[in-house]
Amino acid sequence: MAQADFQVKTPGGWLLRIQADAGTCEVLRGGRVEPGQGGAALHAIPEVVFVGLFESPQTQIQIFSNRKGKLSVPYRLRGHTSENHLVIPSYSEADQFPARLRLEVDTKGLVGERASPGRFAVLDESIPRIELVTLKVKNPGLNVLVLHPEEATRPPLEADHNRVRAADLVREGQGGDLVKNPVFLARIHLRNLDLPRVKGLLVDFPMTSEEMEFIRTFLQIMIRNERGQKDLDALKEQLGHLDELYRVGSIFSQGRREAFDREMDQVSSGLARDLMPLVARHRVGIPNKEDQIYFWECEFRLRKIAEKTA
Repeated sequence: MAQADFQVKTPGGWLLRIQADAGTCEVLRGGRVEPGQGGAALHAIPEVVFVGLFESPQTQIQIFSNRKGKLSVPYRLRGHTSENHLVIPSYSEADQFPARLRLEVDTKGLVGERASPGRFAVLDESIPRIELVTLKVKNPGLNVLVLHPEEATRPPLEADHNRVRAADLVREGQGGDLVKNPVFLARIHLRNLDLPRVKGLLVDFPMTSEEMEFIRTFLQIMIRNERGQKDLDALKEQLGHLDELYRVGSIFSQGRREAFDREMDQVSSGLARDLMPLVARHRVGIPNKEDQIYFWECEFRLRKIAEKTA
């Protein structure tokens, strides 16, 4: 049965007018409307889809605590007595905000669904990795988080990703599992058009080629720019460079040396310059002398290419 529209007056004095079927919310305070993300008149109501061994949540739109644009959504893993919280962006300053929750036993119910920017899929570690890969390939716009039970009791992430570098958070021991997930961080940095940090993830994290391909999916969506956003048009060349960096970096991380050697024969000076830190990071701590020699040779070749004029 469809949920009726309703409104809520929050303890902080905000008025939330929820349009359930449309999945939108008008946020007011003192008669003034708070604009949604991108200046829209209405806020999109986030949807959180729990996949796997979670306690079944109420499926209707509910109101949750919201602090400085961060919505705290409670959840409980099956067989666990403690309640934990997932923190997601709401883009509202109200003290409370709505979200819609639902549970899927596996990823089949999500594959191919058109994902709005406010939809999050939260998977427990029992979900096979091949299902995670399929979900990301078929739903490139979906925000996907993988939750590990041993990390479920950690406090929710409170750091401001717009102002704090992921490497700083890891070094200070803050942020739990989210700051250890380069794919999640790439989405945050790309949303903020912070391209240097996206490039830095290659060195800050020991990424798998699979994770690099996920990030390439996000980059390619931005390059296509189907909505014709002017800021993305202005960055198209830089986004293309990042996509190529992750493509060649994926080849290198897979250990496909012959293929990587061929790539080095044709990379630009700028791409060679950006590949050097990745190769250097792989070289550090390698005990095998033969591997060390190969990485030294790669660095030498890339340095020579980087020294050429672009």
